[in-house]
Amino acid sequence: MTQYFVEKPKLNVTVIDGKIDDIEKGRPNPDAIIVETFDATFGAIHVADGRLHLDGFALTDLMTWLYREQPATFKAFCKRTYKLFPNSSDISDLLRATALVVTGKEHEANGEDAHFCAKVREAHPIEFAELRAAWQRQFD
Repeated sequence: MTQYFVEKPKLNVTVIDGKIDDIEKGRPNPDAIIVETFDATFGAIHVADGRLHLDGFALTDLMTWLYREQPATFKAFCKRTYKLFPNSSDISDLLRATALVVTGKEHEANGEDAHFCAKVREAHPIEFAELRAAWQRQFD
């Protein structure tokens, strides 16, 4: 178990086995690794350059937590999500690929988007299969 404190949104993030286990607002835990902000990655969760890099699966956890804490319109929710990732060069590609994988629409992706979808899915194949199945059940 590793705990991180992300300064900009003032969040404590607990990571176990490469997956987010818990997110809480507040002051830093004394044992936490302190980072400045979040960033997006197609690799595993890691810290680099003072940022906690989150993968597609971790992004689904963060977005779920954010929506539960502050329900909003779609536009406002998207703004809040992007605000958590200042200066992230990969956040748009990661969000798009993650959404396509979760909704089972990755077959509609072309070029780089298809490549990004494959990277997102391959990082957590079981978890994304479960998310896809849950998504599909909503429409059956």
